[in-house]
Amino acid sequence: MKFQIEESAAGDAAEERFFRICSFNLAEAGQRKMETAAYRVRTHLQQRMDIRATVRFWERPVLTDTRLQLDDVALCCDAFSRIPADAVKGVFAYLLTIGDTGMEEEVSIMTELYHDVWGTAYVESAMEVLRKRLLQALPAENLHLSESLGPGYYGMTMEEGAKIYGLLDGMTIGVEQKSSGLLMPEKSCQGLILVYDRDDIRMPRACESCLGAKAGCLFCDKRNVKE
Repeated sequence: MKFQIEESAAGDAAEERFFRICSFNLAEAGQRKMETAAYRVRTHLQQRMDIRATVRFWERPVLTDTRLQLDDVALCCDAFSRIPADAVKGVFAYLLTIGDTGMEEEVSIMTELYHDVWGTAYVESAMEVLRKRLLQALPAENLHLSESLGPGYYGMTMEEGAKIYGLLDGMTIGVEQKSSGLLMPEKSCQGLILVYDRDDIRMPRACESCLGAKAGCLFCDKRNVKE
């Protein structure tokens, strides 16, 4: 399945995320100037943005302890052991990108920061839109989606990203995975969404098993603990 997501569908939520992260105090003149600069960067992204996703669905996948079997690929994640196998009725593997929105010329550090935060905000917001569309595409009623499980979250190692990418045709949406595991364009993400026939299954808190650096917590949409 291929999805094209309009910027307008993700824009409001992305704006909310951006300003929550940046925490501007608009009562101060200096920060009002920063807000204006931030909107200029957003305009650049909007002009280059191309939000697309590729998705595959498996019905009744085999889940055993920390191992999920999709075709001939075994995906491992510690959080799988918390999920009742009989409740899993399907799984989506996804790859999403907002496209190549990179700056074409040398810019200030502040502009680079705004560009990075806007990009992250749009990826997270586009994922919300994608989840809603996947929910609508489910083959039956009374089915529920899990949280998104991806490399670095819920104890899934970065090496599993290469397996997920291999299950999808990333180049059809312009996404390449480097030997290091990095997705290009940079503002891209991949992962799994399980389909349950129950609505009472909850994953462990993402922060407890996060494999990322603490410095990135401010930018993480999954963060749910206070330091």
